[in-house]
Amino acid sequence: MAERWFKVGELPRGESVYCNEEGEHAKEVDYTYLVEMTPDELKSVVQGEPDCR
Repeated sequence: MAERWFKVGELPRGESVYCNEEGEHAKEVDYTYLVEMTPDELKSVVQGEPDCR
């Protein structure tokens, strides 16, 4: 089964931010793939631990 990602917000630069069912976060790059986010990037999108499940 494919891993599911859900859009949860955007970075100030306009990149989309996604969260998977395990609570991991990634940002979209060039509309083709997801990459890991730095802690500072994550803080700029959400405060605290969102429940993505």
